[in-house]
Amino acid sequence: MTNSSYLSKLNILYVEDDAETRFYTLEMFENFFSNITIGIDGQDGLDKFKKFTYDVIFTDINMPIMDGLEMIKNIRLLNNSVPIIIFSAHDEIEYFTKSIYYGIDGYLLKPFHMLELDNIIGKLVNKKQTALEVNNKNIKKLIEGFYWDITDEKLYQYEKEIVLTKNEILLFRLLTSLEGRIYSAVDIEIVIFDDDTSDTFRVRNLLSRLKKKLQFNLIESIYGHGYRLR
Repeated sequence: MTNSSYLSKLNILYVEDDAETRFYTLEMFENFFSNITIGIDGQDGLDKFKKFTYDVIFTDINMPIMDGLEMIKNIRLLNNSVPIIIFSAHDEIEYFTKSIYYGIDGYLLKPFHMLELDNIIGKLVNKKQTALEVNNKNIKKLIEGFYWDITDEKLYQYEKEIVLTKNEILLFRLLTSLEGRIYSAVDIEIVIFDDDTSDTFRVRNLLSRLKKKLQFNLIESIYGHGYRLR
């Protein structure tokens, strides 16, 4: 299954007018996502999009008040890059064809199964990861989908930014300055804290808080030597 740690952090907007379809689709979604907002028609979905930032939109096409096609058209006027995946019935091919014009990232024909959903989500994640690598030459690729943007000094997991503190930014700046170099706790302490106090517990505490924030141990401890990025 597609990287669950990454997917659980995404904010999802799911727009579907049929209550029964929503129920069964949500059961599948909950295997991937933790943060799901429901829109009950195109107008409701558009209203919610205007009030909050979503990472991915899943939408039906044929809905009352405002259909999915009109919603996509309006969303693209506000944001031309948010990934949109549509659910289409076999008799809605005309709608589906029109939706391509407004820019969609995938579609599933109803009824669909868990494996199909996993497949299209995996393709979406890979597409975002590839785009990030191609479009930004100053990216240092780490493991588990993590990237360090050297120019902007920002950390991402896939395309989602991880907000860092000042000291965490200084830590990544140091650890990415020389490929593969191991830095001792004293090295890190001098660069980050820049004072006359000698207490490497501050470094261990910084690393511990960072590990908790990332929900992953991105910085490897080399016994007797120090630390380096994985």
